[in-house]
Amino acid sequence: MLSLLHEFKEARGLGIDNSVEALEVATSNSVRLGMEERASFIQSDWLSAISPRKPEDKFQLVVSNPPYIAEGDDQVMPDVVKYEPHSALFAGGCCCCRCPY
Repeated sequence: MLSLLHEFKEARGLGIDNSVEALEVATSNSVRLGMEERASFIQSDWLSAISPRKPEDKFQLVVSNPPYIAEGDDQVMPDVVKYEPHSALFAGGCCCCRCPY
């Protein structure tokens, strides 16, 4: 989100993450980059904290970086697993047929 705010100087952004630690890093980065007035953060799982009925919860753009690696993928670089939370990387199995993808 902060990358987008850097490019779009008039934009405001709302970051949502389940991880308090990730939000602390994002908040710190927004202050360090001088974007704290345009960046807000909520601890939540996906869109649970947002109601489409509230006018302030209307968005022009939604950007997502969901977990994207299949559980059990043995090709993941060790540095990725070492520095990223498991929940941020691994999507689990397929929801429709229980395959690993």
